[in-house]
Amino acid sequence: AQMAQTLKMEVERAAQEQYCRENNGELPKGDDERKTRPEIEPLFNLLYDRVEERHTTAYGIESIGLEEYRQTLSLFKECLVLELTEGLENSKVADRMHYESEEQAVKLAKYRGGAKLRGLNRFFKKSVGPNFSKPRTTAFGTYEAVVDPHVRSLYEASKKYVAQIDKDNATGKHAIMKVLLPRIPLYGFGMLLFLVESW
Repeated sequence: AQMAQTLKMEVERAAQEQYCRENNGELPKGDDERKTRPEIEPLFNLLYDRVEERHTTAYGIESIGLEEYRQTLSLFKECLVLELTEGLENSKVADRMHYESEEQAVKLAKYRGGAKLRGLNRFFKKSVGPNFSKPRTTAFGTYEAVVDPHVRSLYEASKKYVAQIDKDNATGKHAIMKVLLPRIPLYGFGMLLFLVESW
């Protein structure tokens, strides 16, 4: 039921997006706001049981909704690719602070300093990579690995970007300390004089 509902909502979102493209961004009559695509973590939870540490196919889900399972798996991969791609692109824009509008600046604030990418990278490393990097065969068929070379390359690029940010931050902190350290004794002496005079 959850898979069917998720797929239905994605069909509605795609239809709305197409309508907006064809009508200069105008929403269909009756729609109050833009629909958003599903995020990868809820999709992952439909496909994998983290408590029992097994794919949901182990519970016979294919026997009651094989096509829904296949479509959900495909949607999961599609959204994973988009989140990794957009996450990296948006992080670069946010860190350069070259915004086209104030609205874009607000929208991309969560990407500053690789903040959004860090969470995505952790989720990929802990959950997606270990469980969806190999083809799987069940009684109902064979499923290709979600993490193919293209997806892996997107993750590596995301990881590399965050690592560079951390390196730059560490270099900046060291540079600041290098400037401050020689001045600490003088600062301490000045504070001592101030306290003596205040006494």
